[in-house]
Amino acid sequence: MGKVKRLIITAIILIFISSYVLVLAPLTSFDDGGFPRVLAYCTGALFWLGLIVGYAIFVVASKSRKKQSGRKKSGSAGEYRPGVFVFFSSRAALIVDILCILSVLLFVVCLFNSYIFPEGIVYFIISTTIFLVQVHSIINGVNFRCAFNLGKNSGKKRGGDK
Repeated sequence: MGKVKRLIITAIILIFISSYVLVLAPLTSFDDGGFPRVLAYCTGALFWLGLIVGYAIFVVASKSRKKQSGRKKSGSAGEYRPGVFVFFSSRAALIVDILCILSVLLFVVCLFNSYIFPEGIVYFIISTTIFLVQVHSIINGVNFRCAFNLGKNSGKKRGGDK
């Protein structure tokens, strides 16, 4: 599953870039000419490119995982629930889920009291929330669990998988 690991890590890096490029939004402007306009186009392009390519790579990782495992459907329906509906499935997921919940709560505070934080901090909170919600779905998903050998079978010894 080394290939699937690399693909998932690459997808997470691209989603990270896509999410955190939004921090540059206060510096951009389509009304002004010059650098703010160029930065606005680059910010939008990086956001969409990172998002689309990141999820395209994740789809390739999913297909590769299914091909390597040799089965398309699970015997038990609960084993393959979408990651967005699963919480605390592993130690890494526990950390990401707690951070995700905290960032969503902080985002809600920013929605109703935007004057509490400076504009740059609000954009950072928005970017962090977007990134953590997406990573929550990935880390709690079956592709991540299989690629990193987590979940129900994590305590069993793997034979020949190196």
